[in-house]
Amino acid sequence: MTQPLQKLTRILTGLVLATILVASLNLPASATNGRTEMTISPAKVTPELKKGQTYKGEFSLYNTGEVDFKAKVYASPYEATNDGYKLQSTSDRSLLHKWVRFDKTEFEVKAKSSVQVHYTIKVPKDLPNGGQYGLIFAETINNTPTKTSGVAVTSRVGMLVYASTDGQNHFAGELHDVKIPFLNIGSKSEFSFKAKNSGNTHYNVNGEVTVKDLFGNNKFALQKNGITALPGVDKKVDFVWEQSPLFALMKVNLKGSGLDRKIDETRTVLFISPILIIIISVIILILGASYVANKKLKYRYKK
Repeated sequence: MTQPLQKLTRILTGLVLATILVASLNLPASATNGRTEMTISPAKVTPELKKGQTYKGEFSLYNTGEVDFKAKVYASPYEATNDGYKLQSTSDRSLLHKWVRFDKTEFEVKAKSSVQVHYTIKVPKDLPNGGQYGLIFAETINNTPTKTSGVAVTSRVGMLVYASTDGQNHFAGELHDVKIPFLNIGSKSEFSFKAKNSGNTHYNVNGEVTVKDLFGNNKFALQKNGITALPGVDKKVDFVWEQSPLFALMKVNLKGSGLDRKIDETRTVLFISPILIIIISVIILILGASYVANKKLKYRYKK
């Protein structure tokens, strides 16, 4: 005769198997089935534009997913801000999107393949002085709606266009606002400086942070090269140490260069982890409670 425990085990096993079977029937054929995976390369181009001439360029659209998709390409205005960029702009620095033409504007990209997109930039003779900036977007079209929401999901990727021109380019700027805080509380530490661009065209900034202990041993180093500072922008160049020490006193050196300007600052920094602060706080509370309890006990004995 089957024991009650054995019956219960069989029932639970059957329920688990049925659940797995139902879930497998609702799953797609592969983990990426129905999902669009599109990338663009290169992510940034820096053409040199000459008045009255036509610049020719190309980029690649990659389909790294398991399903085919169709995509359209178009140019968009671009205006830099301190926190990113704006797509709508009336600035003389963002006229480039008006001059971009594509050989084709729609493409079918097969799964695990790529297509080449050719474009031209027809530069006017009255080209404004300084740099020109824009975005070229690739966006999926005619996607099949998802089963769960019934909404077609659109994917979009962009290529930055930072163009220099043969107009009168004025390069000006400064490196400033160095941030090396004396006290860093947390497992993540951040150091930074800013690159101000007061000219009419972009320039590149390089930076490096090095952290050493008091004996001169390297503990962390990070370089960032070729960061673009656009006109009218205070570009923040930051360095993040994701796993700073539990408790340490160290020397932090921050270097930066751009145009003919340089910064090179070294400061002593105290690193403390929140976990250590909690442990110390708990110890202080325990010691305080023990001290109070001991005082009360002594008072009772005196009585």
